[in-house]
Amino acid sequence: MQPVNCSNKILDFSLIETSAYAVKRAMAQIVLQGNTPKPIDETLSKQIESGLKHLMLASNDLLIATQGSDQAKLVGEKILTEYLPFLSLSENATRWLLKPAGYAGDFETINLIYENQPKGKGFLGDFIDACFLNYPAPKAVRNRRNLMVEEILATEASVYSENRAINVMSLACGPSREVFDYFTRSKAPNKAKFTCIDIDYHALAFVADLRKQRGLVQNIRLECANLIHLATGKRSLSLEPQDLIYSIGLIDYFDDNFVVKLINYAYCHLKPGGRLILGNFHPSNPCRGFQDWALQWKLIYRSEEDMNRLFKESLFNKSCDRIRLEPEGVNLFASAVRPNSSKL
Repeated sequence: MQPVNCSNKILDFSLIETSAYAVKRAMAQIVLQGNTPKPIDETLSKQIESGLKHLMLASNDLLIATQGSDQAKLVGEKILTEYLPFLSLSENATRWLLKPAGYAGDFETINLIYENQPKGKGFLGDFIDACFLNYPAPKAVRNRRNLMVEEILATEASVYSENRAINVMSLACGPSREVFDYFTRSKAPNKAKFTCIDIDYHALAFVADLRKQRGLVQNIRLECANLIHLATGKRSLSLEPQDLIYSIGLIDYFDDNFVVKLINYAYCHLKPGGRLILGNFHPSNPCRGFQDWALQWKLIYRSEEDMNRLFKESLFNKSCDRIRLEPEGVNLFASAVRPNSSKL
């Protein structure tokens, strides 16, 4: 494809085309060498992995170069065109693209990323699926699960000497795997009380089954509720003051105005000294071009400065007390403590 002039910049698609071709050529070599259905030749498998990685990076570079321009749609179509043959072989990527639940990031999609069990179509499907699951963004999703367990355990440790239960609330809880991870690692699991809120009753049914299997019915309360209604006062829940309120993957689907309302809602339900933690995809996500265009999975990306600004605009009236990134540097988690004496 010939380079395209975009706002006085020449867009060169050659790196995307070259990367995609390298993957297809390695796949063809596997067939020509008679390696199906034998284990994939190591050299060729590395060529496929490398080609997909370069395709991801090239997609992101083009997205950054054309954001807000009149050629952004053309670039997006090109990215999807080059990716589609590989997406169709991967069961996870196919789900990410087609969104069978009607929206991106549903509980089953997140749970499958957590499980990290590659599954695809054809003799290369499992391998291609594994490559996509090893992209930085899915790895970050798995990392954030463990990060949140660490934060819940830290909350438990902070009140351990008080010999009392901790109250924790998860907003848009999804599969809640971090909750069950906590119960396997806690020093005092019987003293923890969780409230898991989600609008998706399928997600809550999934959590209810796990809750029953693990004997945690008394420890985990499930609420089917619309967080927009809760944050705007259209609906209320009877809740004890919380030691920790968190959301792993919610606010990057919403604008700043709603996020501030959600922060305020959480603030009002925290104990003095309680913490709010909000996760958001960071602008440095190298998978952004892949997600935005190949998957049509668009998010609102926020930096450390953005999170500080939102907390300042809220009832917290201050910057975040802490911002941490999971190991991939793709998801940030901003937290703030409600002061012991507050003005409402």
